[in-house]
Amino acid sequence: MSAWQQRQHLQQAIARQPGDFVAWVMLADLELEAGDIAAGEQAARRALQLRPNHPEALARLGRVAWMAGAHADAAKLLGQASALAPQHPGIALWLGHALEDADDAEGAAAAYRRAHALMPDEPYIAAQRLAWQRRLCDWQDVDTLAAQVRAALAAGHGAVEPFAFLSEDASAGEQLACARARAALIAASVRFRTPSLLNRCWTWNFTVLAERARRLAIAWFGRPSAMSAHTSRSRPVRSTGTRNRSSPPPAGSAIVFSPSSWRNKRSRASPPDIRPRCAASASCAAE
Repeated sequence: MSAWQQRQHLQQAIARQPGDFVAWVMLADLELEAGDIAAGEQAARRALQLRPNHPEALARLGRVAWMAGAHADAAKLLGQASALAPQHPGIALWLGHALEDADDAEGAAAAYRRAHALMPDEPYIAAQRLAWQRRLCDWQDVDTLAAQVRAALAAGHGAVEPFAFLSEDASAGEQLACARARAALIAASVRFRTPSLLNRCWTWNFTVLAERARRLAIAWFGRPSAMSAHTSRSRPVRSTGTRNRSSPPPAGSAIVFSPSSWRNKRSRASPPDIRPRCAASASCAAE
């Protein structure tokens, strides 16, 4: 079942049972994985309304804050969720990511250590713990962790973060294998548009931009009037009521472009089996 089909299925389930906490949490996951922060936040807040202070809902709100760049808020929310669910390795992993981006190196290393203690056989978490212990010159179990990560890569099991693996004394072939394994995992989660859909989107966007450019030109220069017999036929005569170019264009006529909407954000798509999943967590089952 595709992500879009899962989203439709969850929305139908929520329409039948608006109080389904698990469905709201799973919908928040799907929206965030699709990059829709606003929809993910709405679903997470609805889940939190149904069960206040539930660690799964708090964890999703923490992820919303992290994706929005509010790393301090993300660390606070995920810290609360982790305190309420101390045996949850996925929340501990997310907390490590948030603390890392909030420039709390010691806190991130501690979160990765706890996540690895809860799931010691997961090479992705082992690599995160290993990388941060090396940065902090903490040599406890470093050789064991390095052997675990390199053995998993050699066997083709698990996907290790390539930037975390750079600190290892590995060969170029091992580094390449690590990058390829991670890229394959990310590529599997990307949805590509069909050429016909891309062509339709490009045609629509070009048409809209051309129309906006035409309106902007009219707003600045006015509509071309009839050709005067005393002017060149290649030069349209401005109407006498043309607005001064120094004045601002009328509302709605300018093309608005915000470079901030194109910011590149680092993506950490954790392996599916270690992400906080409400349906599989003991904290939801206990409710």
